[in-house]
Amino acid sequence: MLMLPFFGTLSDKISRCNSMLCFGGLTAVMTMLILTALQNMNSPYVAFGLVILAMLIVIFYTSTSGILKTEIFLPEVRVLGVGLSYAMANALFGGSAYMLRSH
Repeated sequence: MLMLPFFGTLSDKISRCNSMLCFGGLTAVMTMLILTALQNMNSPYVAFGLVILAMLIVIFYTSTSGILKTEIFLPEVRVLGVGLSYAMANALFGGSAYMLRSH
């Protein structure tokens, strides 16, 4: 939470698009590495550091997502654009998760 203003300022300098690209790229590369390292971790301090690293990657998204959604959609369709995409993703992935788990 304390780092959000700094990453927001960074996104102003490098552009919100590049900030989202950093989030996507780092998430794609680092997720499995961090989770694998956490699985075999004995030190709580190193585990805490890995979790902080994961949160720093997520901050690239959270610091810019609100303003990015505002810039993408026109005011007349902003709620529809954000709400419909959220609802569709939730229905597709959240609704099918139970079926995948039960088999």
